[in-house]
Amino acid sequence: DSRGDSTIFSIFESYSEGYYRAPSEFFNRIIQRRQTANIPPQANFLAIGTNLNAYEDFVSLFGDEIATPFHEKALDYYNFVIEKTFRDKKRLLVQVKATPKSNRKLFQGTLIIDPDSAYPVSVNLTPSKSVIVPFNGKLNYQQRFFQSDEGFVAPTGLGLEVSFSVELLFLINPRLDVDIE
Repeated sequence: DSRGDSTIFSIFESYSEGYYRAPSEFFNRIIQRRQTANIPPQANFLAIGTNLNAYEDFVSLFGDEIATPFHEKALDYYNFVIEKTFRDKKRLLVQVKATPKSNRKLFQGTLIIDPDSAYPVSVNLTPSKSVIVPFNGKLNYQQRFFQSDEGFVAPTGLGLEVSFSVELLFLINPRLDVDIE
């Protein structure tokens, strides 16, 4: 009934290297995979790489191209409201809430922005109701960003949390949680 009421069946790990070449070429390579002893190595097909980037115009999830709050037409797609300003390690940051303006496949959630550079620090997003998550599940997408001295922004961390229920023979309805970091 809650996240604390669970049993961990297995753990999969994949380590990847990601590369970017201007203007828009991405390359992702899985360099290592590991899994718990109860899973044979050939069953470790889970490979989430570094190529999801919420700072791009679109993110591909579940076969859908979802326009991000950083899309060049984001002001047409989203309503943005400044929720608060705060300091983190002496740096002023702004928390902005993004909500979809239409039934288009979009996200909703919060963006943390550095107002001095106007670059994102992190996002915490969920797909809008127009995005079909398998098994009527829920997804939370978190990402952190790095700004280089040359002025480009790159993702430095990615977190996906997916939760869904699977009905088995109309008798039991277990909830499955998948956390990807």
